[in-house]
Amino acid sequence: MPAILITPPATEPITLAEAKDHLRILDAAQDTLIGAMIKGARQYIETHLGRSLVTQTWELALDAWPEKGFVRILNPPVISITSVTAVQSGVVVTLDPIAYQSDLVSRIPRLAPAANASWPSADVGVLNAIRVRYTAGYGAAAAVPEDIKAAIKFILAHWFENREATVVGTISSELANSVAMILTEHRIRPVDWE
Repeated sequence: MPAILITPPATEPITLAEAKDHLRILDAAQDTLIGAMIKGARQYIETHLGRSLVTQTWELALDAWPEKGFVRILNPPVISITSVTAVQSGVVVTLDPIAYQSDLVSRIPRLAPAANASWPSADVGVLNAIRVRYTAGYGAAAAVPEDIKAAIKFILAHWFENREATVVGTISSELANSVAMILTEHRIRPVDWE
């Protein structure tokens, strides 16, 4: 079940000024590079955590409704469900929001049919017949947890100082361990999906 990024974040969890302050850079000569590294560090952290940090829009595609009855939504936290569509008799139909209920507070957000109901039909054998579009992230950059921002800064500093491939050793291990320890409570693990 792939999730496709529809609208990327408009801002990053840390600003260019915050990054430059962390790196102790005073001039603007490397602003473009630092900006790209901020984005790369955010993407790295999002992939590692299985989470969205700053507000962004995603679309989850399914071939059929899950047998367990509920749809697990990727890249939490989920702010809102924008739409749920299903291909019915060859036509894409948008479900009425009263046809489903959402749980956006659990560690793994999910959708289920409305109480005492079942999912509406969807054409069998049609790839990606069901689509769930949603807004994810903690909200604005200010809402991103500070420990996640600290991990972004650690990665940014490491990348800034080591712009070429590095030999894996004590410093690389210390960085990886520090970042992993900071992010432990936020990471979505395979057991969370069970």
